[in-house]
Amino acid sequence: MSTTALRPRFFGMVRGETLKVSRQLSFWLMLGGSFVLLAIITLAITSAPSIQDQLKTDPTSWAYGVRDVFGTIFQLGSGIFLLIVGSRLFGMEYSSGTIRIAYARGMGRTSLMLAKMVILAVIGVALLAGYLLVAGGIIAVLVNSWVGSIAPLQNLPSQFWQDMALWCLVQGM
Repeated sequence: MSTTALRPRFFGMVRGETLKVSRQLSFWLMLGGSFVLLAIITLAITSAPSIQDQLKTDPTSWAYGVRDVFGTIFQLGSGIFLLIVGSRLFGMEYSSGTIRIAYARGMGRTSLMLAKMVILAVIGVALLAGYLLVAGGIIAVLVNSWVGSIAPLQNLPSQFWQDMALWCLVQGM
């Protein structure tokens, strides 16, 4: 039998932080509330009478406008979401006293905080991917219901898609 002491590993800490976040009821309630808020904002935006006319007359300008509106919603919403989740994630260690146990087991302060930051970054990228799917689906359904097909989206110039890719890259950072 070996007498070497087992030390915590970084990926184990990240896995532990993932479990900690995924088991918080507040995380799931905020995520559900975000979907409700997105639905309300989408209904408010689509109730403007000129938005359908702009789609039919100038789809490229419409697409840039929609990207800006939905982009602003994502920036504000994800920022608030990540701030709340991050503050709970960092604060829970100190309020419940588990930080002393973690240090006693050999975890370093830096590696523990880095594991928390990694999980927040992963949550942020997952939020972006999920938001792109949901917002893209909403936009496709709206365009299909207004025009009868998604042809205006398919016929957007390649410059728009390049700008959209850059926007996604910037949001993911």
